[in-house]
Amino acid sequence: MSLSVVIPVYNEEEIILNTLNDIYNHLKKNEIDFELIVIDDFSIDKSASLIDDFCLKNKNVFLFKNIKKGLGSAISLSIEKANKNFISIFMSDKSDNLNDLVTYYNTIKNKNLDAVFGSRFFTTVKG
Repeated sequence: MSLSVVIPVYNEEEIILNTLNDIYNHLKKNEIDFELIVIDDFSIDKSASLIDDFCLKNKNVFLFKNIKKGLGSAISLSIEKANKNFISIFMSDKSDNLNDLVTYYNTIKNKNLDAVFGSRFFTTVKG
């Protein structure tokens, strides 16, 4: 089983490398087969350039330019580009929790589910 983590990005040059490194290292540490799909949503800062450099150093990280401005379009495009069994959306500002990402992955994999939904606003696990 494997995981595509889709990350929409808009003007995140100050934090994007930290976000990508944290996600990359956390998934690797948890021995998850993954890819990171980053969608640049018409950033006007150096986000795309920084992400592009990160992609060159990490074979399972991919950058795509959004074709229609907006978060919904960025998420849609990233889902189209995803190649793994499962997909999770992760915000570039790390407002999502890395441990939750692993929990969602393990839950869907181990319980043979079609979908797992999470929220940063509550911590109850149902299943």
